[in-house]
Amino acid sequence: MRIRKSRRGINPFVGSLLVLGMLVSVSRGEVTVISNGEPRAAVFVPERIWDDHVKSPEPVSVWRSLKPEDNRRRLRESVRDLVGILQRMSGATLAVEVGPPPPNDSRVPILIGELATAKFGPPASKGEYQQGFRIDVSNDAVGLGGASDLATSYAIYTLLDQLGCRWFLPSSMGEVLPAAKTITLRTQSLSTAPYTVYRGVWYCDNEFARRNRRSEEHTSELQSRG
Repeated sequence: MRIRKSRRGINPFVGSLLVLGMLVSVSRGEVTVISNGEPRAAVFVPERIWDDHVKSPEPVSVWRSLKPEDNRRRLRESVRDLVGILQRMSGATLAVEVGPPPPNDSRVPILIGELATAKFGPPASKGEYQQGFRIDVSNDAVGLGGASDLATSYAIYTLLDQLGCRWFLPSSMGEVLPAAKTITLRTQSLSTAPYTVYRGVWYCDNEFARRNRRSEEHTSELQSRG
């Protein structure tokens, strides 16, 4: 097919194809956080989150709790889990540092909680019970934030789900992780919330609940509505 050039320059049809190609290339962009078993990123957390997990462990069945302190600990364990899972996948251990990244740091910063919100903004919707979260992956940073600590935990495990991580049963028996010496994240700006308020099961431990974004803490309030 012969394409006729317009007098003003590029034919509109060709211009449309060029624009479309640019949009596709942007949507398919990737950010490397681990390269051939070597870390290329670091995790940055707010100081309030990163306390001693031995002295202040998660309460039993923390996923059934609405208490802010319980969900703060849940987020802390989610961050620790993120680092551990990526290590099991690739052999590389990402550093966890408190506070915003220092100037001229060459590592890709993975920003958690309010650090992510400060750079990328809050989720488009808080969602019911503040369960809305957002995931941002750009060339200069990764943001995992939410309307609450609980929601930020959802952002972490949604990102891991995108990488192919699955947990079908409690304990390591049910864990399925892809092996990859190089781990890349697709560029995105995702703002969403769970489709259902209640996502409970009859029995599971904290790890299984966190990793599968289970939530039963709103049951009593829902029952009080009648």
